[in-house]
Amino acid sequence: MIAMLDRRTATEIISAIFNAPFVSLYAFVAWVLYLSAPAAPTLLLIAAIFGTVLPTGVILYMRKKGIIRDVYASDRGTRFKPFLAALASYLAGMLLLLAVSAPRSVTALMACYLVNTGVMTIITLKWKISIHASGIAGPATFFVFMLGPAMLPSLLFILPVGWARITLGAHTRDQVLAGFFLTIALTWIQLAIYMR
Repeated sequence: MIAMLDRRTATEIISAIFNAPFVSLYAFVAWVLYLSAPAAPTLLLIAAIFGTVLPTGVILYMRKKGIIRDVYASDRGTRFKPFLAALASYLAGMLLLLAVSAPRSVTALMACYLVNTGVMTIITLKWKISIHASGIAGPATFFVFMLGPAMLPSLLFILPVGWARITLGAHTRDQVLAGFFLTIALTWIQLAIYMR
């Protein structure tokens, strides 16, 4: 019984730490600090607000109002509204980054979040693809694209995350793999265009 409790606690902690809006914040902070951009505080504020705070705030509001059952919008049928809110937030963030002449790579990362979320929104109308897996794949692929093969180990974060989501019964293996590999492909193609 204790072992099962510990296992469930571990899966819930992993799911919380690697929730997509939080991973977005980790990615932007790491990249902006790596760039040592002169406008780093502004860039981080924009990324935090539009990549994490607003999407998370909308989810918490919808949870409180009973629009979604939990903070992960586990019921596929209730995912459309929080996804639309995230899309609006990423779009606003991307436009604001363009307005402040952010480094192209920073704006590209936000654009990837916008497009990837758009694709996931369409898919979720018919099938419950894993957003946790997508949330790992997007930024990891970004770092591999920008910094090279040395960043490939970042993709391995999918192992604990995938295990946690499958163990919790939130997703099947196919849903996790689809979210992961589709997002890798989408992100790589976009960056090849944005960073050309």
